[in-house]
Amino acid sequence: MNNFKNQKIGYRRIVLKVTGESLSGVGTKGVSQEHLAVLAQKVIGAAKSGLEIAVVVGGGNLLRGANLSESKLIRPFAAHQMGMIATTINGLGLRETLNAMGQSTKLLSAFNVGNFVELYNVETAMGYLSAGQVVILAGGTGNPYVTTDTCAAIRAAELGADAIFKATKVDGVYSEDPHKNPNAERFDRLTYDEVIDRRLGIIDLTAIRICQETKMPIVVFNFEDLDKIEKVIAGKITSSIIRD
Repeated sequence: MNNFKNQKIGYRRIVLKVTGESLSGVGTKGVSQEHLAVLAQKVIGAAKSGLEIAVVVGGGNLLRGANLSESKLIRPFAAHQMGMIATTINGLGLRETLNAMGQSTKLLSAFNVGNFVELYNVETAMGYLSAGQVVILAGGTGNPYVTTDTCAAIRAAELGADAIFKATKVDGVYSEDPHKNPNAERFDRLTYDEVIDRRLGIIDLTAIRICQETKMPIVVFNFEDLDKIEKVIAGKITSSIIRD
């Protein structure tokens, strides 16, 4: 188990990072209403714990800009822009689902999309969070070559979050993919430098360095436990924490 139970760490506001796969299912593409509903219900469950939640969702279920940038026909920066648009599509779907299920939610994009999506502004986002609304942060940072992990790190710092919670397919950080190597070592706690030195790959290096500079803890846990996030915080559910 992790070390939360021995620490008096109060989390009031978090940035929740989820993958695009959470909207489609592992290994599949598109946006599934069933998976949207599951994700929305889990976010609602986490919000009921009293947390202020900003969500950064990936776009890999629709398009991975980094992969498309390998094409000889599409310039890399344009491929990344396509990926940012994919996160906005996912954000629209999640916003609509959360609102339909009774959770007041706002969608903010890092770039102009249209009058149906608000442009991201730090003060606006903080106001929505303080009012108890879930805020979805779409479009990455609005710049190519920046991952959604790095976006989560930057937004967490801007919004005065207490931690980044990264929902994954496993219950923490491992030395290797435990689905491929059942003997992989799981870590309860790691420093930023250990993640960098070991090149563990749970979060990209730029994001790790930003979190190190801003002293932003990163909690890595299983997506299935998202609606029980207060138990993750209390150390009653296995997870990993990255901090100095």
